[in-house]
Amino acid sequence: MRKRQTRHLGIKTEMQNGNYSSAALLLENLLSEEGSHVGVLSDLAACYYMTAEILKMNQTVEKLLLEYNAAKDFLSSESHSRTLLMLGKMQEERGRLADALEFYSLCANLSDAPDNIRLKARASRLRLHSILNLNDSSGDYLECSTAFAKGTDLQAELEHSLILAEAQMFGAEQAFERWKLAQEHKHHCLDENIFFYDLIEIVGYQQGFQSALMKKLIRQAPAPIDAFEKTLHRWSEDVPSYSFKDYYDLSKQLTLFSHLRLLAVALKNQFQDSHV
Repeated sequence: MRKRQTRHLGIKTEMQNGNYSSAALLLENLLSEEGSHVGVLSDLAACYYMTAEILKMNQTVEKLLLEYNAAKDFLSSESHSRTLLMLGKMQEERGRLADALEFYSLCANLSDAPDNIRLKARASRLRLHSILNLNDSSGDYLECSTAFAKGTDLQAELEHSLILAEAQMFGAEQAFERWKLAQEHKHHCLDENIFFYDLIEIVGYQQGFQSALMKKLIRQAPAPIDAFEKTLHRWSEDVPSYSFKDYYDLSKQLTLFSHLRLLAVALKNQFQDSHV
């Protein structure tokens, strides 16, 4: 076990450096040589998510579910809670939203879980509730809005969730103000992009891509990284559309939930344009 842990820690450094493809190969070798483990499978699923290998991600999540169900009674509290959080994220991306909310809630309610992981679960639940326009997240909003996590990886999770929650509760203008507050703190470039393009999605859905707020925002746009961000960036400069070819092309690069979110924005704007 110690050998596996040592090798796994080394691979995590590869992931932290953004070397997800090489990390995935190392994790595959580790699984082959040392056997199945929830931590290794979680990181492998994350690597496939980051490299947009959606089929492999789905296959790995299925293995993770099996391993978790077999091992959950023997996991440490930290390993248990981290696995629940990862399962929530992966099921969310796969469009299995009820399952995702259940995993987030199990993690948030796990009494012996580390506080930072429980708060991440509450932030994730708040974020997903907000995207789905559900109204039963006031407790999570209060907890996340009063938490102090400056200088930690939790801070980005909290700020992301608050942007989306305030968009749902108060509208795109308030989400824009919350985004500006988040800009006062230094975040990883991936987090900065997620904040910005989720805000673009919100403004595009609530106000349209020709709105004054959209024009103000797009002047500050960071370079899009993945297919989701590139699609929103293109739409911000043109009329949103979502053809069969778009769907087919993006199906190779995006998770199901990202697809559905783009489709919702495109249909809302096309409906509005047809009634102008």
